Amino acid sequence: MSSPKVIFNCRFTHAFNRKEAHYTKKQIEGLKKKIARKFDYFSNEEKRVMNLFEYYVGNLTKKETMNLVIENGTYASPAEIERRKKRFIRYAEKSNLWQGVISFNNDYLTQNITLQDLEQEVIKNVLPRFFKKMGFKDVNKMAYNLSLHTDTDNLHIHFSFIEKQPNYIYYNKKVDYRRKGELTQEEIDFLKNEVVIAVERNQFLSPMITITNDEIEKLKKHFNPKEKNFILYDKKDLLLEEKILRVGKLLYQERKNKFKRIKYNSLKNEEIKSLIKDIKQYLFTSKGEFYDDYVSFKNSLNNINNYLYNINVDNNVTKINIDKTIVDTKEKYADNYILNAIVNHADYFFKKNSKLYHTLNEDDILREIFLKEYKKNKQQTRATILENYLTNTVKNQKYKNRYQIRNAIRNINNEMEEAQKEFSKLFQPDNSYSKKY
Repeated sequence: MSSPKVIFNCRFTHAFNRKEAHYTKKQIEGLKKKIARKFDYFSNEEKRVMNLFEYYVGNLTKKETMNLVIENGTYASPAEIERRKKRFIRYAEKSNLWQGVISFNNDYLTQNITLQDLEQEVIKNVLPRFFKKMGFKDVNKMAYNLSLHTDTDNLHIHFSFIEKQPNYIYYNKKVDYRRKGELTQEEIDFLKNEVVIAVERNQFLSPMITITNDEIEKLKKHFNPKEKNFILYDKKDLLLEEKILRVGKLLYQERKNKFKRIKYNSLKNEEIKSLIKDIKQYLFTSKGEFYDDYVSFKNSLNNINNYLYNINVDNNVTKINIDKTIVDTKEKYADNYILNAIVNHADYFFKKNSKLYHTLNEDDILREIFLKEYKKNKQQTRATILENYLTNTVKNQKYKNRYQIRNAIRNINNEMEEAQKEFSKLFQPDNSYSKKY
């Protein structure tokens, strides 16, 4: 195997009150002194990273801060270090104490990130995510700090953390102190990968996320009514229009004949949700420019996934487990935007055309004519279909002109309810249409 980008070691001390540890009073006193001495070792100024800005303004000669970065990203004062010694000793009465070391190849670090930025990334991003991976519920209930040392051939970070109060989520959702001290291999691999991501973020991950965000914005433009290519208002696609009208009608009935804003995730009616997903799938498979943009979006997500996979390989992780949080979040955002756009447009579109579903009129007849003819030849527009049906040049047409259409509607409306039910079957798509759509 090649040398990994990050090497990680960790040890733990069980809580003083753990009966299985069989601590004697003398051992506990020794552990307390050891915890205090560790703070002195971590914060040793001789091992501190030199910051050129501090050097030029003369801050390196001051003693207001020490070489220990605390939870908010600032350096601890000597007084804060003394307070931490006491607090960690008090927390250790009931909580395990974890202490770790992360080592780096120096050239790898200097090529990708400044040491001060590395400190901020680890304290503000890496460790909080690591705590969540370990099963801790609330980062605010953890006490933690780190110190970056430069006194050896390999730059390395010392860090320690402990529960301030019960914070570990057990399988039954009960929250208590974590009893297990040893880290799993999955937890170790996760931390190593997160450190690599933090180091390389500006060089690799951030540019890829920017590309993905740009692809999402392209997708959103297809659903913006102010854009020329507003995909849900394609008057040439009668199948899409029919589906949208059906969704609008069901939404109207679901909310008891009231028009109001609604989000896809708040819908309970499975039929409506299924229809909306059908529309979305139809768009993905039939709309050229939109489909191309969607493929570009998916490719950008694949690039992120491949990058995260390769991080595992570079860290010699044998059981690769990609954290897909970033990818899943982006995909979910785009998906929800599209689904909600369909809901809102169907709601608005039906409101404008609701008369098609309330009374039997010539629009109903024309609508059915349009759909049947469109399925025969999808190159036809609504205008060409209408022109063919309302002229005397087409043979064997049921209705030759608008006067005949009006008469037919008048006759149907005067018939019994059973005849009207029979007529309503015209609005149901045939089986071949359903399977294809």
